[in-house]
Amino acid sequence: MNLDLLEQLYIKATDKALALAFLTKDGEVLHINSLFTEVTKIVPQDILNKNIQDIFKNFPLEQVVQKDDCFTLKNNSELNLNYCFYTIDENFCCLKVNDVFVGEAHQKVEIALSSLDSAVWDWNMKTNEAWFDKNWPKMLGYDTEKLTKDIEAWTEFAHPDDQEKTIAEMSYHIKHKTPSALCIQRFKHKSGRWVRIMTNGKVIERDENDKPLRFIGINTNISNIKNFEEFSSEIQSLSDTGTWEVDLNSGVKTWSKKTFEIYGLDYSQTPPTNDEIMNHYELSSARLAIDSTRKLIEKGTEYDIDLKLQSGKWIRLVGRSESSNNEVYKIYGIIQDIDERKKAEEELLKSQETLQLALKAGEFGVWEWDLSNQNIYCSPSMRVLFSEVDSHDFHFEDLMEIVHEDDRTKIIEELTLLREVTDKFDFSYRIRKLNNWRWVRTIANVRKDKDGKEQVVISITWD
Repeated sequence: MNLDLLEQLYIKATDKALALAFLTKDGEVLHINSLFTEVTKIVPQDILNKNIQDIFKNFPLEQVVQKDDCFTLKNNSELNLNYCFYTIDENFCCLKVNDVFVGEAHQKVEIALSSLDSAVWDWNMKTNEAWFDKNWPKMLGYDTEKLTKDIEAWTEFAHPDDQEKTIAEMSYHIKHKTPSALCIQRFKHKSGRWVRIMTNGKVIERDENDKPLRFIGINTNISNIKNFEEFSSEIQSLSDTGTWEVDLNSGVKTWSKKTFEIYGLDYSQTPPTNDEIMNHYELSSARLAIDSTRKLIEKGTEYDIDLKLQSGKWIRLVGRSESSNNEVYKIYGIIQDIDERKKAEEELLKSQETLQLALKAGEFGVWEWDLSNQNIYCSPSMRVLFSEVDSHDFHFEDLMEIVHEDDRTKIIEELTLLREVTDKFDFSYRIRKLNNWRWVRTIANVRKDKDGKEQVVISITWD
């Protein structure tokens, strides 16, 4: 085949299959093909002979295999790209656009979010970088460029009194792995007023040590009760979380649909009176709820409590307040179905109590060695054996300090076999206790994750 013809065929095929731009190593755009123009809507005269970072702000001039990113264009519009960027040789680079997240579906989402006065955000917890759509700055009265895309964008605008509560709510979600974290915050609008925002988010990515890496969510302006009602029934159903609010001046009480469901009530009826609500709780929970509500109204003392219903279901109730001239005029909060988690905790507590009796009777202790952070966690009876160290929370190195010097090397050898070969450890050694040497025996197994990686060493030791 004629080489010129073959070259033309390659060019035509590439133009139909790949959206490409060719650049110098410094970022100057030398060429874009027809498909690049088609998918990005960027015409040649707007990009050729210009630096890519003038077109896509903060474009990283470093090789990436594949990446999703949102770029602000010179007309302040946003373009979400899935792209590859790689070096061709020492002088030239290539940008290949795999996908552009625009079109009818994206427009429908934007319309829906705008109509609900809502905005989506994505927080990279490892780098502390954040992404949010253009609805979020608009919600606070700003242009997109005016808000920094990191955690400072939250701390700068969130009400100081709400920040600690929000962190606590997110920490609760991270620790207990609830369906999502839901909280209500106040943010400073450009006009100077405070707007109430409902935030619902969840961790969607963790590392091998279960540390959260990525948090995504949605913010919705609920300063207007109408918006609050439109949004709450949908988003709260995803998190088993409902909301409630009481205007103390008018006595008007507002419940979301999910709140009715958690209490087992019909959504068509009006929210029950305080006395009727208390009748749904077991006696001790009713007393706790009454006392907590009284302190919230009288002193603004916020609460986060677990309550048990007459049906046996466990719920979590969070109460917050708004005040003027040191007088509370509104109380509000969330209610969450925690029955599954609470009953699992009760079963665990029962099994732990049974184990503790067995440990006490047998004069031996159980300890767990977390290989991810080297912490060792002990049963109370184990603390008696390891009385030379603070055994509430210590590291493997602390344990080795009380082991007889002649036994340390052998223990390390046995533990190496435990992790790499045998999965079992059975060894006697000496530890220092009250200035004496005591012989103890330890039997251990190693627990691995689904990929076969060692996670925890679980051991029993006795004198």
